[in-house]
Amino acid sequence: MKNPYVIGAKIYLRPLEKEDAPLFTAWFNDPEVRRSLNQYRPMSLHEEEEFLTKITQSEHDLALGIVVKAGNKLVGATGLHRMDFKNRHASFGISIGDKSEWGKGYGTEATYLIVRHGFETLNLNRIWLYV
Repeated sequence: MKNPYVIGAKIYLRPLEKEDAPLFTAWFNDPEVRRSLNQYRPMSLHEEEEFLTKITQSEHDLALGIVVKAGNKLVGATGLHRMDFKNRHASFGISIGDKSEWGKGYGTEATYLIVRHGFETLNLNRIWLYV
């Protein structure tokens, strides 16, 4: 495992790295992946690198890569955003960008891991998402 932060049965969540930007750029420009995201503009490699730098420095965002344990393969990302520690809530987001890994339960497990982390470790009392 490469730098695991939250560990599950089939996957683990790890901090995102600048080196992940080429994968995310390809995924987020794919219409099938993008249809479930709140993104409507093309993503360049430079923009994704800047986003990763910004999000990893944010006090109000926790973005983690979803990695399949078998093979240490990065398949997507999940996170808690707009964290409000005073009112104890955050927005949830997830994307499995690698379409060959869809339907294998990784999104379900990642959701469980990040939500549990939000409630048990970060002491949030509400986690919500846009649909």
